[in-house]
Amino acid sequence: MGGHVPYWLPSGFGLAGAWSEASPQEGEWAIWTDERCRMITVSYSPADGNVQRDWILDYDTARACGNHVLGMGRCIGYTRYLARGRLVVQAIGLAPIDAKHVIRSIPS
Repeated sequence: MGGHVPYWLPSGFGLAGAWSEASPQEGEWAIWTDERCRMITVSYSPADGNVQRDWILDYDTARACGNHVLGMGRCIGYTRYLARGRLVVQAIGLAPIDAKHVIRSIPS
């Protein structure tokens, strides 16, 4: 993932898994979760251009996504374009302040 992983996660979160497509040029992603099954997914896709200085809030919607254990929870999504890639973060069940703390801890 080119080192683009969060240095800060809410208390109790651990890595659930990390994956990559057939080639690193297609993308990689990782998921962190806690005992309540709140989730943070970070994906990295190589791309050129479109550098931006900050994260774009794509959505922040209550009861918009979830899973079997958590049920429906707040769904927050961010995107950031880098010189050589795109980062996408989705947080399920987190407070907006915690989601912001996670994205700000990701080196870019």
